[in-house]
Amino acid sequence: MKTFVLLLMNFFLISVLSSTSQAKTYLISDIDDTIKISGDRVDWAKYPDPTIRDKPFAGVDTLFTALAENGVEIRYVSGNQNSERALQFLNVNHFPNPTRLIFRTDTKLKTVDFKVQAISSIILETLKTDPKAQFILAGDNGENDPVTFSQLKEDPKVNQAILKYFVHELYPADIGTPLGNGQEGYKTADELGSSLLDLDLLSTSQIQEVKVEVIQKAELAQPVFDKSVCRLSLEAISN
Repeated sequence: MKTFVLLLMNFFLISVLSSTSQAKTYLISDIDDTIKISGDRVDWAKYPDPTIRDKPFAGVDTLFTALAENGVEIRYVSGNQNSERALQFLNVNHFPNPTRLIFRTDTKLKTVDFKVQAISSIILETLKTDPKAQFILAGDNGENDPVTFSQLKEDPKVNQAILKYFVHELYPADIGTPLGNGQEGYKTADELGSSLLDLDLLSTSQIQEVKVEVIQKAELAQPVFDKSVCRLSLEAISN
């Protein structure tokens, strides 16, 4: 009888743990100026060290790898029409899930409209088979991501599944696109990692590894893209 009771209690405990298990988390990330030093607002002829161009920001590849190892599924959505170049960047720098990339193919479709449609589609389609799924979005303040995130927030079905909107504040406030309501800015990969640690998506040791890379590769961690090297108008670089 005691054995039966113990087995019954174990079965009940397993059932409770299964029903309250943590929802699967998805990260949907931009590429240019979010994980890759593209300098979309930069006049590279004026920048002191143009060799940093097209390299990953220090620590971000390690951060994404750690997230993938912890079960976070990563997708990439890019307004850049050069898919081969984006795939090469992801592969060469060992980013997880490089083939999970959606890029803009319709040149008549504005970047904001494309990203809103693509991200909404990913979220709504995923929720059909995984209704408890939760999403994290990562973009930058160079061009349109804060606007994209604000538009996504207006859709209740999409917004309720989004845990956080993260914006890489690569450009200073007098150049970059202002962050919208509910968007969290970060400067470096370890800052983003600290916020993800608060969401229980990373361990302290994984964050420490990212911090070491940020310190060792300081020139790639937070490039100084100020008025002296940047184009101030978005019209010349984005539609």
